[in-house]
Amino acid sequence: MLTLNAASQNYHLEKIWETEPVFSTPESAVFDAERDQIYISNYNTFPRDLESADDFISVLELDGNILTLKWITGLKAPTGITIHDDHLFVVERDGISKFKIESGEFVKKMKIKSPGFLNDIAIDDDGVIYFTDTSPRNPEASVVCSFREGSVDTIANDLINRSNGLLYDRRSLLVGNSGDQYLKKIDLETNEVANVAQLDTGIIDGIKLYKDDKYIVSLWEGRVYLAFPGGTVNELLDLRNSHIKTADIEFIPDLNLVIIPTFDHNRVIAYRIEES
Repeated sequence: MLTLNAASQNYHLEKIWETEPVFSTPESAVFDAERDQIYISNYNTFPRDLESADDFISVLELDGNILTLKWITGLKAPTGITIHDDHLFVVERDGISKFKIESGEFVKKMKIKSPGFLNDIAIDDDGVIYFTDTSPRNPEASVVCSFREGSVDTIANDLINRSNGLLYDRRSLLVGNSGDQYLKKIDLETNEVANVAQLDTGIIDGIKLYKDDKYIVSLWEGRVYLAFPGGTVNELLDLRNSHIKTADIEFIPDLNLVIIPTFDHNRVIAYRIEES
């Protein structure tokens, strides 16, 4: 059962900017603190054509101005993206691609055979890559994996089904487990899985650390929550009546900004978290 925070009135989202609908199914956002830029993956097909390689990454400024709509191109339905060691890592249908951020130059593709759907990505302090492999047709087949030195290992499948969003945080992985609607935590030392908070019905797409062990969590269908230690949650945003999706979000701590790719709405929207 969803447990709402009694002090939910203390947090709300205020819209700061919204782009024009020029994207092609924007799915994931990541902030580049070195350059003060935001990168957006354009999934580009819904319903999806997973074999075409005509999808791309966009570049935005912090005020929502689009610097380059099609910066990195030739991608296959990209979903999760992340930054590590001045490189952009992009999840595609057949693996994870690595690009130099300075030039946009392709470095390599780590080919991964997926029985389901390669989805989100996180990288730890040592450069180990973690990803979710979501299996919509067989939820029990969904897994969380690591990729190290060319080898893929399953690190969690018990208690994991329909895994989607992923976040590395202090020797743990936070996983959006849509099968039972729990935000879960995997201890990377022991591989033990624990429940953090239960969300309402939906696809748990984006997970970002807020502060004081609180997490901002998006449900793809149009809602954003703040999850508190102890398992209570506060609904920050509900866009379902406007038919606007809230896909794989980003959070920019210095500006208190939540960046929301809106999927088939084809816009990116920024909200500021206000505390009162």
